Amino acid sequence: MVGCLGDLYESIGKLGQSYMLTTQTKDSILNPQLSISAAELPLLPASSSRSSSGYSGYGNTEKGFVKGVVTYMVMDNLEVSPMSSISSVTLLNKFKIQDLSQLEERMVVLGKDEAWKLLKESLQTKNVLTRVFLGSMVN
Repeated sequence: MVGCLGDLYESIGKLGQSYMLTTQTKDSILNPQLSISAAELPLLPASSSRSSSGYSGYGNTEKGFVKGVVTYMVMDNLEVSPMSSISSVTLLNKFKIQDLSQLEERMVVLGKDEAWKLLKESLQTKNVLTRVFLGSMVN
């Protein structure tokens, strides 16, 4: 498979149910179903009185899919896993990082443009985060 969406889905499949907001969350991600047909969903609202939340697919008031009390690690190929001290050390060993001064923390802004770039790159490459957020800085 070209890209890394398969890696993303596989990593979500491996996440324990205890990390998900509800028991239905994992299944709804891995096996999505349309709640309304495309014919029933107008491209533009019929009037300005329509609520902006009229087409919400989830009734849960907490936003997202995973519990917020856990820190998650997202790899360059979009694999998601819970982060812990052990997983951090394992990752450092995997990439043979001896000198921690080689590491750099990056804060990124994820807006609509970045979301589109993430989707595009996830269909084409396994280095999604590098290409979207470091793009011109990488050889």
